[in-house]
Amino acid sequence: MFDLEKSIADWRQQMLAAGIKTPVPLEELESHLREEIERQIQGGANRRKAFEIATREIGETGGIKAEFGKIDADQVSRPLAWIAWGSFVISFCLPACNQLWGWQCAGLSATAISWSVSLASMTLANVFMVASVLLILRFSQKNLVMKWLRFSSLAALILVWSYVFGLIATGGGSSLKIGCYVWSLSFLLLFLSVSKIPGRKRPTTQHV
Repeated sequence: MFDLEKSIADWRQQMLAAGIKTPVPLEELESHLREEIERQIQGGANRRKAFEIATREIGETGGIKAEFGKIDADQVSRPLAWIAWGSFVISFCLPACNQLWGWQCAGLSATAISWSVSLASMTLANVFMVASVLLILRFSQKNLVMKWLRFSSLAALILVWSYVFGLIATGGGSSLKIGCYVWSLSFLLLFLSVSKIPGRKRPTTQHV
């Protein structure tokens, strides 16, 4: 007698063997499979036939893996993110403002809350940049996290560039050094690295 649950369990093992190891895509695929099986049963097919049709409708494992591979690749531009993080770190080792190096400016902003809120807010941007490393490397497959990350990276970009352009507009641009520009550029690169996701989608299927 045909065992539907065992067949679905075997199908899951085939998906794992094909390289689809991320829990969320695999759960989505199984949900899609079960929906298609139910649709076929309601259409008059027996369980065995419904399972065969459903697995055929979803597609070959190689095609499924390629489809989810494209989705995962679209989550974030890792090379661009690494360039952003590298630029951020390098900026602390460069002259940034007047006679201060980047790391000295960072220390100054961390203690400026009592006399300059705008300068102190740069510490929030720095903390976000450091946190983005963990968020991207650990949670790039989580849509909610990535949406928050895109919004936050845009906010950090606006915050940093508003501060830099504000200094330039008020005549303080001559005090800015290469480190400041490399630092502000790193936030633009981070934003660009996470700004290309159109949203998660399922592999397309064709019904007959």
